[in-house]
Amino acid sequence: MDPLSDLLRVVRLDGAYFYAVEAAAPWSVETAPARELTPRIMPAAEHLISYHIVTDGHCYGGLAGEDPVELVRGDAIVFPQGDAHVMSSERDKRPGADVHRVFSTDAAEGAHQKDLATQDKHDAKYLKYWVNEQSGDVFCLVEAPTKEAAIRVHQEAHGLLADEIVEVVEGL
Repeated sequence: MDPLSDLLRVVRLDGAYFYAVEAAAPWSVETAPARELTPRIMPAAEHLISYHIVTDGHCYGGLAGEDPVELVRGDAIVFPQGDAHVMSSERDKRPGADVHRVFSTDAAEGAHQKDLATQDKHDAKYLKYWVNEQSGDVFCLVEAPTKEAAIRVHQEAHGLLADEIVEVVEGL
């Protein structure tokens, strides 16, 4: 057996959380360390191992602040200690004002349909969404008893978490 197979036989996995991403250049995403993400996405987990598998095309990935490696279809990159890392369309592309978030109208529609299928479990109602394809921004209008309920719908439905939730009061 190879070393990875040997390791996987002794590791006890008790959960998984997947994000499916379709992106078109230019794009770049920097993740926070797993110790910051774990309470938000898998609160009961003792340890979170981040990994990415390239299913089509190519990209670059590596630890934040270090040189990335090129990844092509079929490659996987694993961050077993949950370190902050960067994934991008270009070797030198880093998150910043010139990098757009990756989201299309079709992707937003798919996520919205998943929200609709999940919302009742959390007493929430996702009413409408708007997409700016140029910037990749998506805005969702949701009625929910709490911010946490709205977050749980996104977590369960598709894993795409809002950067910000703004509570509003309906006007006349």
